Amino acid sequence: MFGLTTARLWIQAVCWRADTVPLRLTWVSSLFILIGGGNLVAGSLIYSIMTDLTTQEQRASVFLFMNAAVLLSEVVMMPLASAAMKKNPWLPVNIGIVTVARL
Repeated sequence: MFGLTTARLWIQAVCWRADTVPLRLTWVSSLFILIGGGNLVAGSLIYSIMTDLTTQEQRASVFLFMNAAVLLSEVVMMPLASAAMKKNPWLPVNIGIVTVARL
């Protein structure tokens, strides 16, 4: 998670200073993903943890609920992020960074 958090912080810092820093520096964020992996590693880690915590009979249901939770959060959070961006475009970005950092 450290690599994901630092990569997103790097992108946010570059975009924040877009008037003085070239936006192509966001490409450097890929180097931070090398530390601890990226989204695929995080997803695999979550599935591995859930596999260890559940019995074989519960596994399919737990995976279904995990995927349903992801889809539900996407459906709910997209309109909320859109509404938040009307107030301040950085608000959803900052909330996302804090959320990922807390994991």
